[in-house]
Amino acid sequence: MDDWLFPEIGNDVSVDESIFDPRPYQVEADEAIWNCLQGSDKCGAYLATGTGKTEIAALLLQRDWGGGSLLITPRRGLVSQSADRLRKRGVPCGVEMAESRSDDKVTVACYASLMSKERYKRFLKIVKFIIVDESHMNFSPAALDMLAEFRSWGAKVCGMTASPPTKKGVDLTHHYGKPAFIYDYQKACSEGYLVNCKMHLCVLDGLDLSKFKASFGDFDQEKLNRLMKKRASVAGVGAMVEKYYDGKPSVVFCSSIEHAELVASDLRSRKIDTSIVHSNMDQQEVHMHMDDFMSGKSDVIVNVGILTLGWDAPHVQKLFIARCTASSQLYCQQFGRGTRIYPGDTIAKCNTAEQRLAAIAASPKPVFEVYDITDSSRHNDLKSALDVLYPTIDDQLMDRVRRKVEGKTVSKPQMDDIIKQERAALAQEQRALEEMELRKRENIRVEANIRAFERDHLADAETTEHGKGYTVMMWGKYKRTPLFKVPTGYLKWTLQNCKAPGKHPNYFPALRKELDRRKNM
Repeated sequence: MDDWLFPEIGNDVSVDESIFDPRPYQVEADEAIWNCLQGSDKCGAYLATGTGKTEIAALLLQRDWGGGSLLITPRRGLVSQSADRLRKRGVPCGVEMAESRSDDKVTVACYASLMSKERYKRFLKIVKFIIVDESHMNFSPAALDMLAEFRSWGAKVCGMTASPPTKKGVDLTHHYGKPAFIYDYQKACSEGYLVNCKMHLCVLDGLDLSKFKASFGDFDQEKLNRLMKKRASVAGVGAMVEKYYDGKPSVVFCSSIEHAELVASDLRSRKIDTSIVHSNMDQQEVHMHMDDFMSGKSDVIVNVGILTLGWDAPHVQKLFIARCTASSQLYCQQFGRGTRIYPGDTIAKCNTAEQRLAAIAASPKPVFEVYDITDSSRHNDLKSALDVLYPTIDDQLMDRVRRKVEGKTVSKPQMDDIIKQERAALAQEQRALEEMELRKRENIRVEANIRAFERDHLADAETTEHGKGYTVMMWGKYKRTPLFKVPTGYLKWTLQNCKAPGKHPNYFPALRKELDRRKNM
């Protein structure tokens, strides 16, 4: 991921920041975090992108923590941006980075600056409250040790992110403790603070991720880049954008710099005015492309990771996510680039959720659209908008829903109905399987009642593997399958071609016993 950003470009503000009037949930978050940290030295706070973590930070940083405060950002490029936003919200602060030194009560810094030559140690005795922005990032031992050292000196730590912990993601609660406050995308939409989305799941026939395995939270980027920059993959992304692009401001997320350049070139060949930004470009070139997109000269901008964090462009109405990922955190950040309300005073004068929802519906951006690509193998680990909207759905149901919506444009109410139908169908199938299994067990019980086996009553009892009793296969394609269900040919093949497990001397005799039982039937 690119480790820099030009924060002075393209960070529109839809209301006058000099008038700091926190929203009700922001006040609630401030109180919840303060109360939680009275009895603990760490906590988490999860707020959807666009709901105003800076406003909550400003409220917290104005409290009396008994000493100085520190706001830590994951990247250098976000330090000045965060400091400027805090000052506009009435919080004086200094910057600790490069040649800049801060003696202010509130300091903004990034991990790299603080850990460079153990620069953070000059704050140990002073700082009593720390906000870690984008807390789903930076889990290096050095970063965690630094935060632990601050806590050992009496500091309280709050980790803020738009990417909450997930079943397969980073366990944020392990590092930051229980969440003091959660305000997710669904709730923000229902209360009229974010824009709802329409989802599109597009299958690229030239893309196959069936052999890819996620490790450390995501796919191997080098292997993924080689696949994504193939002609068929690039053409597939270009065709997807061309098909659904309709002149509305759109962002394309790519997997690498080379992939981004190939996609941008393909889009231009399709007569689509396209800007591109990545970390190999100089600042002047980035300014030019960002200005083109923000001014409307181009309506499509291609990037790798620059526009993932710290970039606010409320006028964006379409996201094309061509960066395949198994990381819920990364996907959530990309998704968040489209959730903000259209620029202007759309909701500034609204007092109720109903008024805000009506204002959004009447605005130029009543919804935003997200186009996720999936591969021809329908690889189940790929994240999509479904994972943001329905984070608690189990994998089996999610897989069914993905297949149901492929190639379709689906709104939130339609998706709710599809999930309800698929959940009912899945439950019906599971009941049928359970009934089938019960019938099989009934047949087994009948057979057991009419047959008997001889054994020497003076012999030692047969030993069995605890919890299994050698009634299931221990390996192979029938692993964990009851022996009575395994085909006779496979049992014979196992005895002839496999080596008996040394720790389980009675396992192969159990297979022979099952074969003998079948001969006598």
